[in-house]
Amino acid sequence: MNRKTIITLFLATVCTVGSCYYFGCSGKNPREDGVSQYSETPVKGVHERNVAESDGFFVSGGETEYEIVVPTDAKDYDVLAADVINEFMYKAAGVTFPVLTDSECKTADEGKYISVGTTALIKKTGISVNVDKFGQSGYRIRTVGDDVYISGSRVYIGEGTYYGALDFLAETVNWRCYSIDEIKYDVKSEVKFKEFDITEIPEFDNRRYGVYPLDTNHTWVRYMRLNVRNETQIAVNAHSHFEILPPSVYYDEHPEWYYWYMDRDNDEAIDLNEGQLCLSNEEMTAEFVKRVVKLFRDNPGTNFIHIGQQDIQVQCPCENCERFKKYTDANGEEKTLNYAGILVKFTNRIARMVTAEIKKTEPERNVFFEMFAYHNSEVPPTVKNAVTGEQEPMCDEVICDDNVYVQFTPNANFKGAAVALSHEKNKEVYEMLQGWRKCCSRLSTWQYATNFNWSLINFPNWDSFGEDLKIFSEAGATRVYDQNLTWRTSPQMLKMRIYAESRLMWDISLNYADLAAEFIENYYGDAAPYVKEMFDVMNSYWFMLKYDKDFIGGIYFTLDKKDMWSFEYVEAVRKIFANAFAAIEPLKDEDTAEYEKYYWRVCDAYLENLYMQLEYYGVEYGSDYCAGAIELFGKIINKFGYEFMSEGTGNPLSGYIKKWRAAYV
Repeated sequence: MNRKTIITLFLATVCTVGSCYYFGCSGKNPREDGVSQYSETPVKGVHERNVAESDGFFVSGGETEYEIVVPTDAKDYDVLAADVINEFMYKAAGVTFPVLTDSECKTADEGKYISVGTTALIKKTGISVNVDKFGQSGYRIRTVGDDVYISGSRVYIGEGTYYGALDFLAETVNWRCYSIDEIKYDVKSEVKFKEFDITEIPEFDNRRYGVYPLDTNHTWVRYMRLNVRNETQIAVNAHSHFEILPPSVYYDEHPEWYYWYMDRDNDEAIDLNEGQLCLSNEEMTAEFVKRVVKLFRDNPGTNFIHIGQQDIQVQCPCENCERFKKYTDANGEEKTLNYAGILVKFTNRIARMVTAEIKKTEPERNVFFEMFAYHNSEVPPTVKNAVTGEQEPMCDEVICDDNVYVQFTPNANFKGAAVALSHEKNKEVYEMLQGWRKCCSRLSTWQYATNFNWSLINFPNWDSFGEDLKIFSEAGATRVYDQNLTWRTSPQMLKMRIYAESRLMWDISLNYADLAAEFIENYYGDAAPYVKEMFDVMNSYWFMLKYDKDFIGGIYFTLDKKDMWSFEYVEAVRKIFANAFAAIEPLKDEDTAEYEKYYWRVCDAYLENLYMQLEYYGVEYGSDYCAGAIELFGKIINKFGYEFMSEGTGNPLSGYIKKWRAAYV
């Protein structure tokens, strides 16, 4: 099979997607009602690397004796893995390896091979990449004789194999991706053969970063070793109840399936985006199950679906729902479940009924479900034991079935999003997390990497992001999602964030500051020392604001306060950026393209400070300076498509420009 055929195979099968890694956090659901049980716990955070050069070569004198071998029934990511190796080996050394299927190649003794995926060749070596250990993302790279074997688990879509291919490039041609527009590798005429013994298993088997530029560029996602969302789970939104049962389809005939917080009798007042399902309705539940079963049938390679309530804090108050909430405690007293308990009860019902239907025709298929712990469902369905003081489930009905994940999303109660969960400000959220550990054996998390009201001001979680990941890992989480501004392009040194935070999701032993420094050094050219100085000054200033002045807020905390940002700080950062621009100025005459690249990168990093100059201290800087600063601000936001300060379409930046011109020019 030649390279063209391989690429055609990928394009033809790109919609075939794989199952979700099913081994979750510690503990096992005590239910014995026929739902599939798994006692395994994931292997987390394995980074065993032994690499040594040998006397041989993968490439020498512009030629190679090596061929890439993929399975005859290659998965999408096997194909991508072979392709990415050839793409960058050609760029680095001018060579591409012929691509064969394992049915076309000779024995390992008769050829020189780079085996990609679960080929016939790797099966003969005894090298194991067992799904129980490696999940969907882990991989091995092993040298046996003069052949190299790169493989993740066969059970999933092959992401692990692809990540192994990137690692192979890193070790052979020093391939590094800092951003989709900054990929580095060494250009060389000879590529040495190496003795590999690498085992990589990330801390979190499913890792996603939600921000518009990544959502629209899957190549960038894969280079960051993040998961493409719709390849690893059914493509529904986070608030999927109404997507699974759209009111536009069902409401007219079944208004009793829905609850609106406005008057049901006034048709004009009903907003189909602001309500919830009536979770106790049996007919609704049956139709919901049919729809989810169909989604799984239509996506035979995807075994995971998120089932999330709508983004509004209301519940159906009908009599059936009131009865649905009731339970009897250990003392025989009738009590009422909180909203989280109701959602667990509903999600368990859906999971059992869907699983039963799937098993009728696909007995080996295991399907998994994820519910929200979000807004007023953040508080776990637990009570404190009167004797021990420990949290325990309200009743058996609020213990999640073994194939149900809880996505812990501390939005409303996250009082200190810029400090770690271990901080006193976040004690309430931390205790919620511990409570959920008592109710679920599978945990996923939703973190935040931005302030949604003040997008131009950097969100200061650099010293807490990694700490939170450690806390989530200790709680047993195997899936993490980091949300930035998903509705448009984003400032706040976004590309540095993506690089550092994706690396930390893979390996929590790394340090955010070190990763940020590495990114800056490789992204800003001759301006890098000054951007690094700015980042250090900004970090120090934020440290003072957070820990000395208690400016610790949530994801909607007001960052835009003049009394937070002293003139001395704003001016100090402005001077640093003046040096940054001066450092790249010689490129104007030497290399126009390089100058443009670094000029706009520095401008993007400068935007926060430029905003503070104009918004807080325009009078101090004077009309002549402000005229030039306003013009530059306009050029930067136009260049990068920054239109609004706040989430969605709040506080148009054009309005700030108009205000500044009226005030200063």
